[in-house]
Amino acid sequence: ISRVLCGTCTVLVGSHGWGVETILSDVDLVIMGCTDADHAEVLSKLQQRLQEAAPDDELVAEATFVLVGGFARVPVLTVALPEAGFSIDVCVNQLSSVKDTLF
Repeated sequence: ISRVLCGTCTVLVGSHGWGVETILSDVDLVIMGCTDADHAEVLSKLQQRLQEAAPDDELVAEATFVLVGGFARVPVLTVALPEAGFSIDVCVNQLSSVKDTLF
C-alpha cells in the first residue's frame, strides 16, 4: 500500500492487530498519514492500482473489490480473496481503530 500511496504507513488493526483472530476473521488495515481529504477517492486509487497489478499476481487477479464510499461515514475498501479464504478491509486515517489496537 505504501508503494501506491507514498508517505503513508499501514497499520494492522481489529482482531489480527489484537492477536485474537480466528480462522474466520477478516484482516483490517488502516492507512495512516494520508493527506488527501477525500478518503473514498484514496481507496478508489488503491483499488485501481491493485487491479492494474492483477496480471502479475494470481491472488489479486482472483480478488473481488467492493468500495463503500460516497456518503458512508467511514469509506471502506473490501478486498475479498477467495483463493486465500479471507478478506481485507481497508480504511484511511481512522486513528480510533489504531488506538483501540494499541490499548
